[in-house]
Amino acid sequence: MRYQLTARTFTACLLFLWLVPGMCQEIRVEPPNWWVGMSNANLQLMVHSPGIGAYSIHIDSPKAELIKVTKGDSPNYLFLDLVVNATSATEIPLVFRHEAKEIRVPYTLK
Repeated sequence: MRYQLTARTFTACLLFLWLVPGMCQEIRVEPPNWWVGMSNANLQLMVHSPGIGAYSIHIDSPKAELIKVTKGDSPNYLFLDLVVNATSATEIPLVFRHEAKEIRVPYTLK
């Protein structure tokens, strides 16, 4: 009896550890930050994450305007063309949506 309980607990823990990384999707944005007050307000961001090409994106801030979204050759990349309107340091939220899932990624403007 004790062996069965231990085996079930162990199996449940392994299943949990196998599923958790898939639920916590890391989104990498390059460059990791940008500066306000540049003479050219245009900025291109590269976004990398498994399956990110299936997501739609919008920016939830008047401090930057999303001009164009380009999908990469791989479904794991997106390229975002922005115009930065901020005049002081701030964070702008990049909002990624796919079906019922929404991921908000803060992007720092220094």
